[in-house]
Amino acid sequence: MEISEIRDSTNTELAEYTMVETTGTITNVRDLGFAVSFHLEDPTGAYVVVFVRDSIIELTAPDGKLDNVYEGLYATVRGALVWYTPRGSSYGYWEIIPTSADSIVAHGAPPQLEYPEYTLSQLLFNPEDNEGLLVKVSGLRIYEIESAHLFKAAEDSTGGNITIYVEYGGNITGNVTLDSIIDIQGVFTRYNDIWEIKVRASTSDYILVTAEGQEEVTA
Repeated sequence: MEISEIRDSTNTELAEYTMVETTGTITNVRDLGFAVSFHLEDPTGAYVVVFVRDSIIELTAPDGKLDNVYEGLYATVRGALVWYTPRGSSYGYWEIIPTSADSIVAHGAPPQLEYPEYTLSQLLFNPEDNEGLLVKVSGLRIYEIESAHLFKAAEDSTGGNITIYVEYGGNITGNVTLDSIIDIQGVFTRYNDIWEIKVRASTSDYILVTAEGQEEVTA
């Protein structure tokens, strides 16, 4: 089953404890003291939470450790779907609960992804049709800097503009300054109805400064 299908399904569309198998890149690994949780992420940034209790790890993993789970690993996970609703919240989501450490199969580095090249005018003409695409856009000019992780960029040849969000740990080569010219690879998405290109950490996403601008970011 695809990660996006699990993420977008409600608890009436899928049956709890259904066994599923899906593949993606491990991110956001957390040791909770009684369990290990992580995200299994697809190339568009959609993810599903995987939750492995320490008792399962101790009983089924070599040396009682989950050594095959770390950031950036491409892996297949098999387990039961369990609907989780945080305390005090009306919102819930599916988690995958592996029944053994062997249910997490490591494949190594994620496959090399394709980032087709677009102009901003192409992306923004019918943005809903392009949502979630991996994209490359070249020659954007930075015209506003809100922080070291949030910029606005213009495509002077078409008059288009876009918000750029860089996750913590995202790959930036060069100093992003006002009037810098950049090439960018990332995911075309939206946040609070604002279209943006997101540069994710632990992926092939990047910002490359191809021409220096004016004022260096200090935020």
